[in-house]
Amino acid sequence: MIYLIIGTQNSGKSALAEELSVSTGDEHRIYLATMKVYDEDGLKRIEKHRKQREGKGFFTIEKEYGIAEVLDEIESPKATTVLLECVSNLVGNEMYENPEWRDILKSLDKGMHIEKGNESELVMQTDCNFPKEDMKDMHETDCDVIYSEFADAVTKEIRELSEKVNNMIIVTNEYDADEKYDWETRLYLKLLGMVNERVSSFADKIYNLRCE
Repeated sequence: MIYLIIGTQNSGKSALAEELSVSTGDEHRIYLATMKVYDEDGLKRIEKHRKQREGKGFFTIEKEYGIAEVLDEIESPKATTVLLECVSNLVGNEMYENPEWRDILKSLDKGMHIEKGNESELVMQTDCNFPKEDMKDMHETDCDVIYSEFADAVTKEIRELSEKVNNMIIVTNEYDADEKYDWETRLYLKLLGMVNERVSSFADKIYNLRCE
C-alpha cells in the first residue's frame, strides 16, 4: 500500500504519517530521513521529530538523495513499512547536492535574463536553449525537457522503493503559488510540483492537509 500525505507546513503531516506507519502492523518500521541540516533551526526540527517518534519502533535511515539504494539495507522488504519524510527535502537535495543534476540545473539561469526597463529580471522560460559552450551536447535541449527528466528520475526512485516494501508512506509539502519568489525558488517549487503530481498518480491513498 502506498500512502501520500501532502499539505502545508504545520498541518499535522508528520503525526498522521507516524500514525499510519504504526497501524500497518508490519514487523519493521523505517523512518527514511532526507533532511540535510544547514543550521540550528534544522537541528531543532530534527530533534522535534525524533522525540515525536520515540517508542514507535522506527529504525532511522538518513539518505539525502538516491533513496532506492536503501533497499540494500532492508532485510525483509515485504515485512517493512517505510516512512519517507519528505519529498520536499529530497527534491532540494537532488537539485543542489546530487552531482548528476546539480550542475545541469544550476546552468538553467544561463541566458534567462530579460531586460525590463533598467532592471534585469530572472524569469521562468519554457523554451530556453543552453549555450553550446556551457552545456555541450545539451545546448539544444529545451528547459522543459530537463525539468521532466529530473522529475521522472526522482519519481522513479520513490516508486521503485514503494513497490519493493510492504507499505510506503510518503510525506510532501505544497506551497501557495501566488506568493512571489526569486527564480531559484520558483524553479524548486516547479520541480517539486511535478514530482508531487507524478507520485500522486501511483499512490493508493492520498491525504490532503492544510494548516488551519
